[in-house]
Amino acid sequence: LFGNGGSGSGSGSGGGSGDSLRYAYPIRVLSEKRLLTIFDPRWDKYALAMSLKLLVAAEVRTPYYMTLDADVIATRPLATRHFFSADGRAIYVDEPQSAHPHWWQGSANTLLMPLPEQATFGVTPALLSTPGSLMVLARLRALSRMYVFEDEGEVTASNELDEGAVDELTGWERTWLGLWGEGRWWSEYTLYSIVLHEHALFDELHVKRDADAEAEAEIEAMPALYGHADVWWEGDLPWDAAAAFADSDCSFAIVQSSSGVDVPTLAGQVAAELRQIEEGN
Repeated sequence: LFGNGGSGSGSGSGGGSGDSLRYAYPIRVLSEKRLLTIFDPRWDKYALAMSLKLLVAAEVRTPYYMTLDADVIATRPLATRHFFSADGRAIYVDEPQSAHPHWWQGSANTLLMPLPEQATFGVTPALLSTPGSLMVLARLRALSRMYVFEDEGEVTASNELDEGAVDELTGWERTWLGLWGEGRWWSEYTLYSIVLHEHALFDELHVKRDADAEAEAEIEAMPALYGHADVWWEGDLPWDAAAAFADSDCSFAIVQSSSGVDVPTLAGQVAAELRQIEEGN
């Protein structure tokens, strides 16, 4: 969606300056198989879903891209200025490692990298650097050379890491996805954050929403990605749709399906809010 830290660019039929994402952008639907060199039905589906948010970087043609899930609801018109600082860095949610410590330690174990104390990152929706995601994938491909998989799924480890040319290594995902589990419960975002911190690139590519804003006007132009009217657990229900859509300080609301929310009711709430917005215009 985003070509730079300023205005959005698209060829949709809505016309206008291109700064608003309300216009119809071109849509490409990709098969998961296009992103993988091999597929194993035994892989954990949750791990597979997370991996796609990094693997898709190979198909992205902009410096940054945004990840979304079905439980993420846009509650306001979106513009690229909401997501980038004046110097072009993408905002991120400063969620501490204590929120999901097993993700962070599992990612460090998977990457064979130290866990940086200062590393933080949120969940979906998120903005990712395309080159940054490709760096994560390159590391994982290189690490796959340390393992030998047998036909029955058995795996043995080598003590040698070949950082050489492995771009065409078929089946490299088996190390990453096939070994996901106890001690290796990574997430796509914790992998991403650790790799960028290891190479001292994270702060070059990302900024906390209000950390380095030089003026109040810039802070107001950068709403939080999420966090004010979200539903994470059953105890957070019912979702207050009116409050979520009235909150000008958040771009999205998250209503997790694991909360047990009634989806038809949720869809009706969103439709009602959108009708009010349309009538107001």
